[in-house]
Amino acid sequence: MSQYLILCVDDERDVLDSVVDDLQGFADHFEIEAAESVTEARDVIHDMAAEGTQLALILCDHIMPGELGVDFLIELANQPQTARHARSYSLVKLDWKIQYQR
Repeated sequence: MSQYLILCVDDERDVLDSVVDDLQGFADHFEIEAAESVTEARDVIHDMAAEGTQLALILCDHIMPGELGVDFLIELANQPQTARHARSYSLVKLDWKIQYQR
């Protein structure tokens, strides 16, 4: 088991699977985990830390039900053990883009 974690968080399973698949080239050096919610992501971070695995990078969608990804990243940024590792991504859904352009 690696001592470093890359965590991907997205409520859309197909997007999450795609991101995790893209990261498989790093699997020899990092644990790569997926979470479908902020609550699940907190659990993964806690469980991995209990095993001695440090969060190296988190890729988190912004718009998710229950809690926004950006709020979760702010939370992580305010915790000393995760402050330097919070990163985000956002995929614009085509229907939202079309509505915005109108």
